[in-house]
Amino acid sequence: MKVSLGEYLRVIRERHGLTQRELARASGVSFATISRIEGGKPAIFWNVVKIASALGISIDDLIRETREK
Repeated sequence: MKVSLGEYLRVIRERHGLTQRELARASGVSFATISRIEGGKPAIFWNVVKIASALGISIDDLIRETREK
């Protein structure tokens, strides 16, 4: 079963005990953008890279997880 990027980001963010606002501050990506991505809207690749970095995961792992679940 495939998990969307937004769903996976929400799970990882919550595992790290972060709110969307905290992740926004840590990643340099706006709160609104994180909220939109988690809500299923398309994401700009560079924003996803910054979010993944702030969460301590590689973009490769992020993409693989969204395809394999």
